[in-house]
Amino acid sequence: MIILPISAVHAGVVAELHSVSFGEDWPEDQVAAMLATPGAFGFIANLEDEPAGFVVCRASGDECELLSIGVIPARRRTGLAQGLWESAITEARRRAAGNLYLEVAEDNLPAISFYTTNGCKNYGSRKSYYRRTAGRVDGLLFRLALDLGDIYKNIYLK
Repeated sequence: MIILPISAVHAGVVAELHSVSFGEDWPEDQVAAMLATPGAFGFIANLEDEPAGFVVCRASGDECELLSIGVIPARRRTGLAQGLWESAITEARRRAAGNLYLEVAEDNLPAISFYTTNGCKNYGSRKSYYRRTAGRVDGLLFRLALDLGDIYKNIYLK
């Protein structure tokens, strides 16, 4: 597994990975615009020289939002999501974010399990936020407190 940082020039790859991972389009121009915004960052995971997963975040002030993370179905349960998660957390800490925020559909049980296993705490919901063919489901809001102690020690004690 190789995890590489991305920028707006990678919008086509991220849009394709999102489509394959979630079965819904995230238009390339929207991905490019989002990746070009201040504070945006992300990573692509390559497995066997092929892009197989991605994570996109946006940091602002002392907060970071995980906008999307996905792994194509054929490469799930290979550790890619964990590697992308850890890369995103490391970068959020490097940017001095004290908290990481994200939301996930209440019917996405594998993602909810992943986030809670990685220390995220549910702090609320957005009612009827996600569309489904059978109706709408809530979006669950999660927060991960990021320990910045070592970063501050490295910056201020040198």
